[in-house]
Amino acid sequence: MPTRKASQATGDIGVAITQMIVEQQLLWIFREQPKDFGIDAQVEVLEGEHPTGKLLALQIKTGPSYLQERTANGFVFRESLDLLDYWTKHSLAVIVVLCDPQTNTAWWAQITPREIEKLDKSFKLTVPYTNILNPSAKNRLSSIADGPEDLQRLRTLGMARPFMETIQKGGSVRLHVVVKTNTVFRRAQVVVTTSEGSPTTLEREIGPWLLLWPGADEGLANLEKLFPWAILKRDEEEEEQQREWLIEELHDQQHGQYFEGELMDHDLDYSDFAEQFEGMSYWEVKESTVDGEGYGATFDLALSPLGVSYLMLALHLGGT
Repeated sequence: MPTRKASQATGDIGVAITQMIVEQQLLWIFREQPKDFGIDAQVEVLEGEHPTGKLLALQIKTGPSYLQERTANGFVFRESLDLLDYWTKHSLAVIVVLCDPQTNTAWWAQITPREIEKLDKSFKLTVPYTNILNPSAKNRLSSIADGPEDLQRLRTLGMARPFMETIQKGGSVRLHVVVKTNTVFRRAQVVVTTSEGSPTTLEREIGPWLLLWPGADEGLANLEKLFPWAILKRDEEEEEQQREWLIEELHDQQHGQYFEGELMDHDLDYSDFAEQFEGMSYWEVKESTVDGEGYGATFDLALSPLGVSYLMLALHLGGT
């Protein structure tokens, strides 16, 4: 008479728990792999209701035996070096999932050479207690499915290649940066305009501790992280013109005398008002008077050494 081992039943429970979390909480596609060659399932990332083709491979382990060995930071997962070799050579990123069938909770960790510790005949990996498989893990798992960080960076350079080629051909590329400060999460809107083609708008969310003053050194450093292929040059002439317009606007707001909504005169002469801003840059004036709506900057772009090198690499690889 055929028999079914208890370990098989426990394994099936873990697969079912993981499938439930993936489909009901992450709202992604779960595909079980019937034949176990070290991969129990594949997960496909969805953006809304649309499949992306981005996949993760899962190895699912279930039960108390996988949750017994612990450190201060997480569960200790051990496996053979043969499986490690298989997983590290796999075409997909491999995620180990540890399931607790008593609480229907699962924890995860990626198999990478950087995270594992090799022993004589096995290896061990710490699965952090904080890596709970739930909606809070979506962004990190989606990023892992994008591929290794170095390939993601290369892909990002590829997306910027049309801008680089425009500069290389003698065309112009400019950044118009507007930071919106009147929202819960401060956002930097970056509009890229070129001498050919339509403007491209990027939105970036920035934490309050990284408040981006585009004219300040720290703001420039943040922008350079977004555009590592470029050298950013502030348009100082336009900036000075904006400074004068800003001071005139502040003069009208603070000392203007109005009749039926029309500016008639000022209770303080403009030259006397402007003296308080003597020696201050546009950004210093703006920072001292920012009204919560936002502020901006304009930059001309030139190719950085990285941009030049990328175009040479793209040519070598035969890209057209």
